[in-house]
Amino acid sequence: MCYIELIGNPIELFEKDEIRAEKERLNIQPFWTWEHKILKQEQEYFSTQIQSLDQQIQEELDQAISKDTTAASNELNDQLRREIEEKYQKKRKFLDASLRRA
Repeated sequence: MCYIELIGNPIELFEKDEIRAEKERLNIQPFWTWEHKILKQEQEYFSTQIQSLDQQIQEELDQAISKDTTAASNELNDQLRREIEEKYQKKRKFLDASLRRA
């Protein structure tokens, strides 16, 4: 009967050193470093999309809302603001959820 050392034997240590040297030589990133980089890119993308949507909403509000300050005009402006925000609510919700997921 014999005993084979599976962990910590010279062959295993040699193979691990070879794999590590090969990764360094080819400049291969560890998986989790690569995954973290991808997640950061996703977060930046969705943040940019949200900022773009905010800018689009603001431009549409600027075009639709009158500059008159009468009470009737203020009510109309509030109604227009709600309608425009409701129009983009679904897209906003999707982008917010995607950003939280990332």
